[in-house]
Amino acid sequence: MLVLALGACSSDDADGPDEQAGSTTTSTTAATTTTSTTLLLDRLPADESLETAAQVEAAYLHHWGVVLVAFDELDPDLLELVLTGELLQVRRDQIAHLDAEGQRITGTLEHDVTVEVVSETEAMVTDTQRSHLVTVDADGEAVSDDDGATSINEYTLVRDGDAWLVASAVQKS
Repeated sequence: MLVLALGACSSDDADGPDEQAGSTTTSTTAATTTTSTTLLLDRLPADESLETAAQVEAAYLHHWGVVLVAFDELDPDLLELVLTGELLQVRRDQIAHLDAEGQRITGTLEHDVTVEVVSETEAMVTDTQRSHLVTVDADGEAVSDDDGATSINEYTLVRDGDAWLVASAVQKS
């Protein structure tokens, strides 16, 4: 079932700076919805007036909004707005699989986010997510239940020009 696969996907890419340039941690709780009328379906430029951790958090939450729309509308092209690297291809493959099965994923996620800034171009987000995602068939009938499952996932974000993109994800529990 692909619902759980949305929570995290691991990558063996352990490359990164050997030294930490500083560490900032913040914690917030936010809900992401799939309402496309209130969601910017574009890259989210980093707001330079904010601390780096706040920029990363905003980009991370924006990423989930875009990803959820992509999975609901089966539109893999949206993913390149918020993802990079191997994770981008993994999510594209997941959407292709859903499309081939005549299914899509819809719903929301609740987030409890902690951000650690690793360097000027890399940050880690730990997210305790509560899933309210369901897989539906072509007629909109649920083929999975909203079980409210909670998971802890770690995401690496990298600065790409003027935006933070999600590069990898690892499910911790």
